[in-house]
Amino acid sequence: MTTLTTKTKSKKNTSIETFIDSIENNTELFSKVSNLTPQEQALTMLINEHFAPLVNRANGWTSDSIKVLPTILTIQSHGIRRNCMGHYLQDAYTDKVTGDSYAEIQISAEYLSRSLGETLTTTLHETVHLCSAQRFGFSNDDAHRDCTKDGKHRENGFKKFCDAITINGKPALEVEKGTKGWAHTYATPDLLAWFDTLD
Repeated sequence: MTTLTTKTKSKKNTSIETFIDSIENNTELFSKVSNLTPQEQALTMLINEHFAPLVNRANGWTSDSIKVLPTILTIQSHGIRRNCMGHYLQDAYTDKVTGDSYAEIQISAEYLSRSLGETLTTTLHETVHLCSAQRFGFSNDDAHRDCTKDGKHRENGFKKFCDAITINGKPALEVEKGTKGWAHTYATPDLLAWFDTLD
């Protein structure tokens, strides 16, 4: 099983304990994150502190134009989706105290034997879906949506959103077309190098 760790740098404290402290006022989210495995906690922190901000900045989506939801990550069986490496759920949970919603990204346990870079790439892939949903909602008639009604990844949607993501001015993802449209994403060397810099 892939082991996920985070680096600690003296200039910035971004430990999972700090992340949990920052959400402790959100009762439902705090309870969920506190009970995640260390691997799930580490990926949850990366999504909220690095991946979602990267996707939103790259596509010009600001807090004024998107419904920003705190997001947790869980590792689960892919169930009936045999080739599914990950999945996202918008408005996955609702805080019973405040009524606030938050999102979830699921990583399929059956694919954890892949490299850490591949797991992080899948996590970023699902973050693109998540940020798109937060920007455009789920209207099937919206020309800007990432996927079609039958789940195909649109060239002028998902691929465009991925192409906008750069690291040091260079593409972060290579996107290839398959049976589900532009659904295959691969990390470029610059993205893999960026992964190594994350706390």
